[in-house]
Amino acid sequence: MITELVISVFRGEPLTAAVHQTSEVTTRYKQLLNRMDNEYDSLTFQNAAAFMNVSEAYFSRYFKKQSGMTFSQYLNVVRVEKAVQLINAHPERKLTDIMLCCGFNTIRNFNRAFKEITGYSPRGIPAGYVLNTRSVPTVQDTFDPTSSEAELVTE
Repeated sequence: MITELVISVFRGEPLTAAVHQTSEVTTRYKQLLNRMDNEYDSLTFQNAAAFMNVSEAYFSRYFKKQSGMTFSQYLNVVRVEKAVQLINAHPERKLTDIMLCCGFNTIRNFNRAFKEITGYSPRGIPAGYVLNTRSVPTVQDTFDPTSSEAELVTE
């Protein structure tokens, strides 16, 4: 019934062709994500905004819109993913060493972020656990078909 309602609402609306352009900002954003994956232990918000060549305020809004989470949330996901890999590869290694290698400043922040993202404490993680980043909760923009700015597009 809902499907029929949506179809009837949009049936008479004109179609607009989707425009796929890769802007310089989008290219820089993709490069930044790669950089975050490699420099997760030392990258800062200020460095990232400077890399994108935009103001910090604009960068904050842009990053949240693109990724569905703040820069620090995304960076913590990357860092925890690396920590999980290190714990699996070296279970005998001290947590403080792993914490420092992954860019966390305090054991408290490390434990909090780890538990928030994986659901486990660093030492309570099951052997061979792999962080599925697609299951990490994010804040998603919702589509509002009643918005005056909504358009139907064809691919």
